[in-house]
Amino acid sequence: MARLGELDNAALGGLLLPVYGASVLDDPLLTTALAVVPFFLVVLLNLIATQWPDREADAAVGKRTFAVRWSARRLRRSYVALAILAFGSLFALHPTILPTPVVLASLPVAPLTAWAASCYTSRHVPLPSVAAMVSLAVLQLLAWAWVAR
Repeated sequence: MARLGELDNAALGGLLLPVYGASVLDDPLLTTALAVVPFFLVVLLNLIATQWPDREADAAVGKRTFAVRWSARRLRRSYVALAILAFGSLFALHPTILPTPVVLASLPVAPLTAWAASCYTSRHVPLPSVAAMVSLAVLQLLAWAWVAR
């Protein structure tokens, strides 16, 4: 798993913690795991974006992150593929897992993610990816709260 640090981190923060929370509330775990797939993928985008500025220092100390091991071109292509997968999963999971308000609330994050993809590996500040992740968390939280009322 040492070579999958980004996936480990994204799975922990974007998938396992929400599933853990749901298990405490006695919700179906598979349903919860599927419901957080879009967020998990955006968390992964954030992780690979935040590692780009540190790639030289990470390489110098022996870290083997994607940013260290992969070319900028491969990283950009992977970023775009993950972004498409993240937003495609919203529609794939609708309406059986994700209700319409959650999908609609998530859509404003798409332009932020497109901006992040357009400047990934050309900026040393991962602000667009961080903004996309935080925005998705807030918007989905509000939408789920609205659905639950």
